[in-house]
Amino acid sequence: MQLEDIEADGESTIHEWFGESALLAEQASSSENFEPIAIADRFEQDLSYIDDVQKAASTAIVRGYVDRERDSFAARCAAYGLLTEQGTTKLHDRLKPALAENSANDPRWPGDWEASIARFSQLVAGAHEVIWSDRYMYRDIQSLRAFLKKVTERTTCSIRLLGGQTLSDRSISVAEMLLINSLAFVEARWMTDADYRTLHDRHLDTGAGGWVVPQVHVIVGKQDPGSAVAAPTASFGVDYSAVWRRSLKP
Repeated sequence: MQLEDIEADGESTIHEWFGESALLAEQASSSENFEPIAIADRFEQDLSYIDDVQKAASTAIVRGYVDRERDSFAARCAAYGLLTEQGTTKLHDRLKPALAENSANDPRWPGDWEASIARFSQLVAGAHEVIWSDRYMYRDIQSLRAFLKKVTERTTCSIRLLGGQTLSDRSISVAEMLLINSLAFVEARWMTDADYRTLHDRHLDTGAGGWVVPQVHVIVGKQDPGSAVAAPTASFGVDYSAVWRRSLKP
């Protein structure tokens, strides 16, 4: 790395995140406001990158450091930014759940809390804002808030929540909604009655299409995922931007 124009603390941060990767150092230092999470977002969303690393550097990734004597040139190249001779980088720690999967394209929803956070963060990575729609979104406010707090620590994406105002025999209170809305980069609203009747599926709208996702209780770790999957889609058959505009603020 050649970082003559970067202050010492900035250089240290870049090295902690990306090791000796000149490419990532250049990306990080080219912005006035260095946001390593934004760079990590792009790599976590790039499933072809995850797949390439798994194929070329799986042994090094499992070992946890680069060995210049034993690792091939291809493995060392693939591991740049993730591993150094001393150990792992913060980028590696961020991508660890994705790198550990048997397949980067595995649609199954994970049952582990941390892996679920990583999977959801992967779905929203690279998007400026998303709309997450689930009629039963607010059934467990505390778990949802804890989950979103972890996600927003890993991504720069703004998350808009759409859920029903009532659940079985109770109504979701304004206080509960404000607890969610107190999180940075999160805004929660109620669906209108008309939209509640029509929005049956659980969707994550990322702008140009998005994902059909499991129910909220699975995602936040309150229910075993079983056969639940996240499936990409180019269209939902509903204009979520319009739904959001007419949604109800608490």
